Amino acid sequence: MKSEVVIVFAKDYDSTTGGLKKSMVLPEFKLWRKDSSIIEEIKRTDHHTDTTGHTTIKTFLDHYTFVDLKTGSYYNYSSFSDTAKLLKIYSSADRAELIGWDFTYYRGEKKTQITRPVEALPDTTIENILFKRYKIFFLNNNPTNPVELGVMGYARCNKRGTLFDYGISLGTVQACPITRMDYMVTKADPLPLSFQTEFVSDTLSQKELKVFAAWEKYAKENPVK
Repeated sequence: MKSEVVIVFAKDYDSTTGGLKKSMVLPEFKLWRKDSSIIEEIKRTDHHTDTTGHTTIKTFLDHYTFVDLKTGSYYNYSSFSDTAKLLKIYSSADRAELIGWDFTYYRGEKKTQITRPVEALPDTTIENILFKRYKIFFLNNNPTNPVELGVMGYARCNKRGTLFDYGISLGTVQACPITRMDYMVTKADPLPLSFQTEFVSDTLSQKELKVFAAWEKYAKENPVK
């Protein structure tokens, strides 16, 4: 059994320091994997601007989504429990429903167009972790306004076998999975942005296994039509 627990988070531009800080607009979220099944936290942000023009941003947990990668089936649940209320059933073809990590790339339902050959750069060490680095250029997924974007991809060879590889969605799979990508600053994309994956555990607790068992059973008995 292949198990993973990860947290995905974004860092965006901090006007105070000129560097990057954890994003308040793009909330971090947690994902659990058991073989070809995924459970994902789905969070949303609420923006409120008062009469003085001050804006507050609040993040809240909306629901959990169970994903059967083999069938492209999605099941939304109210809480992380084996007795949670089922909210909605849909498939990967229902693009308007898809939130969070985009698993349609894994099934070949969506592809990113690489615009230049991937360029390997010297390795680097960040917080005692060795990364291979790649410069990757690709077109965004806007058919009416295709724009070339570039990222610096950071790959971890000690995480081979992880399902959470940004290289898949970037249209390029390297020998080691890309677990961090920093967007390059361009005229079309003027503010720096980084997406990173924190690896929490390679085992699941008894509670987590119980939730997977219940939701996998329901998915098997109730396939998405």
